[in-house]
Amino acid sequence: MTGQISVDVHLFATLRKGKLESQQRLTLRARTNVHDVAKRMRIPEDEIHLVFINGRAASFDQDLQDGDRLALFPAIGGG
Repeated sequence: MTGQISVDVHLFATLRKGKLESQQRLTLRARTNVHDVAKRMRIPEDEIHLVFINGRAASFDQDLQDGDRLALFPAIGGG
């Protein structure tokens, strides 16, 4: 284990606001969780409604692994 991991982060809808891209590859320290990524990207956790890691529902305290794909979604209304 090298102490660093690479994770692809995908932002959707209003979470993209103020960000240069909807997808970013981040190099993070090992044992980084979703909460840490939200903080690093300056996204308030109360704006994130759904979290997926590699296409599966996840929680904020779940640790990320090298090569993971993290998707963050805000609450989206429709009708």
